[in-house]
Amino acid sequence: MDGPQAGADAAVVITLGGQHHKASHDQWALTRRRQAAHIHSLEAGIAVIGHRLSQPIGAKGSKKAPGGYRNK
Repeated sequence: MDGPQAGADAAVVITLGGQHHKASHDQWALTRRRQAAHIHSLEAGIAVIGHRLSQPIGAKGSKKAPGGYRNK
């Protein structure tokens, strides 16, 4: 298999300032960080919804926490 597809699974190596970096590893690390941040954001949103559902209907919010929902 000597063609453009040969070694398609191999990592691309980039030389930056005399150092070799595997582009696939860098991309993987960036993706993992973004995924972790996204999951953290979703968990925060779920916590807000849980808090609002635990409040009585029409409860006022404060500067730090949202109030309850206005109606069912």
